[in-house]
Amino acid sequence: MSEGFLKRWSRRKTEIESSEVKPLEDSAQQSDIAKPSQNVNESAYGDQKPPVTMDDVEKIDTFAPDFSAFMKPGVDPAIQQAALKKMFTDPHFNVMDRLDIYIDDYSQPDPLPTETLKRMVQSDMLELFRKDKVSQPAEIEESIHAKQALLSDSEGDSSIADSTIKTIHKEE
Repeated sequence: MSEGFLKRWSRRKTEIESSEVKPLEDSAQQSDIAKPSQNVNESAYGDQKPPVTMDDVEKIDTFAPDFSAFMKPGVDPAIQQAALKKMFTDPHFNVMDRLDIYIDDYSQPDPLPTETLKRMVQSDMLELFRKDKVSQPAEIEESIHAKQALLSDSEGDSSIADSTIKTIHKEE
């Protein structure tokens, strides 16, 4: 290692910089040759594009629209409106996304049907619909009487069980 790292790096960097300068000079000469082949329309307006017209609105490509030229200051408002009208005919802009929650009309009430509301537990708790015993079907009343009969039978069985327990204790 006769040469240090920094010296070698510096030398290589200067070699690269000196080799890049020469091609740039050659490309400058080539660009001078290419300048006269510009269009007449471009040279008439300089760097500015010609002003947009109604014909340009009709020529807007529907697959890759570019509306930026129509929105610049100084463009006739009628042309801007025509371009916006053309833009909003595109399905990308005029079809609403149904996933957006803010597009619904919440000023119109959409109440629950009465039958659905009657089946809700909250309506029972709030007693929105009073349930009278008269309105209960006969089947429910029969099941209530059957349950009461079972309870009365079990009470009789419990008195028998109590008497047998007493007799068992007496025998001991």
